Amino acid sequence: MVDRWPMEMRAAMGGYGDWFTSHLLRLLVQTDAENRELLRLGFPDHVAAFDRWRTGVGEFKRVDTP
Repeated sequence: MVDRWPMEMRAAMGGYGDWFTSHLLRLLVQTDAENRELLRLGFPDHVAAFDRWRTGVGEFKRVDTP
């Protein structure tokens, strides 16, 4: 369900949450591209949401982005 990603991302990046998804999203911040691709094999939806958040596209489009 795509609608949950903004809430999950806000909580995880705000340092909240002790559930698996919040830990995984915080881990993704620390990974390099090669390890992120390895994590994508097991968690494709999570890594795709992280990529959208990181680049500010989709449901994470930033207001200041043209």
